[in-house]
Amino acid sequence: MLLKSFIFALAVFSISADVCQQIPDSQIYDLSTFFLPTPDIYFGTLPANFNCTYKIKAPANSTYGFSAHVLVDNGLKGANDYAVITDVDGSKTTMTSRAAGPPIRYNVVPGAYITVQIVTKSVLMNSKFKVKVDYHQAKMGPVNQMKTGGEMNFFDLGKLSDGYHYFNTVTFIGTEQIFAYLTDFKDEDFMGCWDCFVMDGTIENHVKIYRTAEIYQYNFLSTTNAITVFSTTGKPFKFTLNPLSEARQFEWDSYYLLDSLRIDSAIEMFSNPQLRATQVVNFDTTGITMAHLAITSDVCKKAVIVSGPPNNSSQLLMDLTTNPEMPHHFDLQYFTVIHQDCTLGFMVY
Repeated sequence: MLLKSFIFALAVFSISADVCQQIPDSQIYDLSTFFLPTPDIYFGTLPANFNCTYKIKAPANSTYGFSAHVLVDNGLKGANDYAVITDVDGSKTTMTSRAAGPPIRYNVVPGAYITVQIVTKSVLMNSKFKVKVDYHQAKMGPVNQMKTGGEMNFFDLGKLSDGYHYFNTVTFIGTEQIFAYLTDFKDEDFMGCWDCFVMDGTIENHVKIYRTAEIYQYNFLSTTNAITVFSTTGKPFKFTLNPLSEARQFEWDSYYLLDSLRIDSAIEMFSNPQLRATQVVNFDTTGITMAHLAITSDVCKKAVIVSGPPNNSSQLLMDLTTNPEMPHHFDLQYFTVIHQDCTLGFMVY
């Protein structure tokens, strides 16, 4: 009977209005768990006039760090009580007593944080709220310097997956802003990767975090000279990167006509008076075969293949306007098709 009374007392524990406890640094380690607003597994009853913002961080640097996995359980009852969760990308979710439902999960990438603000009004309504935070040691990926000259910058984060750590990560650092383009945006596995992110900057020093949904819908250009990419374990994540000086050749109406595709793809390029470029990459090995080339426009001002990224260091490999014999095998891992005022299509494998 005493044990039951003790458990009941914990379950109805009332939180002091002036207590706003954060997670101590000493409690952040691999496989640790912490609860908010109370440091136990039970819902705490929120007092009237309660207003606390919890900052749930995932501390990290380029060599060591943690990811945080947050479960938010809404037990609000007051009509005017609410909670606001600000995710790693800055998006906000407001919870009220009218938005009750199953717990919502948030995954915090290394080096980032989310905030949970809980507010009650002047009338005590026995509102409850619980936030569970689980920490896991993160696998910190490589930090790469952007290649220059005729070498292309590309990466497949799926190859870093070890089946255990939640996030895979890689950082690229250059001397100017970096343009990134995802090549697998039509892949069903990738489309399901809600917890894939691009960080504008490094893990230690960044200005903003974006979900990949904001990358495949728009061409992404960093505001810094670095970019860090996160994907969840088991998700494919193939992308190319170019310094701004390369991408700027293809700028048109605040948009960059520079994209990329992986092999085993069919592509049709439509005529455009602006200069366009498509980088073709075999992410697995050396060797690309082009087949079924067809130029269907009456006029084709330019359609060439160069040996690397679209810059002066890459060598001309083929002029597609000369009707070259197909299929043609390139003993390369990548090349770029540059075209202007030309409608053409081909397959690569």
